[in-house]
Amino acid sequence: MSERCPRRRPRGETNGVWLGGTDRQLRAQLLSPFTGRHLGAFISSEHADGLRDLTSLIDAGTLRPVVDRVYPLTETAAAVRHLLDGRVTGKLALTMPAGSPGGSMPAPHPRAPLA
Repeated sequence: MSERCPRRRPRGETNGVWLGGTDRQLRAQLLSPFTGRHLGAFISSEHADGLRDLTSLIDAGTLRPVVDRVYPLTETAAAVRHLLDGRVTGKLALTMPAGSPGGSMPAPHPRAPLA
């Protein structure tokens, strides 16, 4: 790709070039009346104290991620179909085969009951 030819972005994405990242929030507000769901904006900022608090809760086992299902990497298409069905509660996880770069990582905790 030449220096004069900019990289092509996915359709509809501006990477925050025009409005500094608020374009997604504006599009959500504009599209909300035409969808079956309420689309809104979510803005957050991280603070070191809050992240330390979360780390201590995770280390203590008080806070656990909610994993809906775990799929092997070879079943990524099935994982995406499950996600698009709209029935996912929590996160979907993909596992890498042992011996591959980044593979053999421990599986995430199963869904933890609410205390």
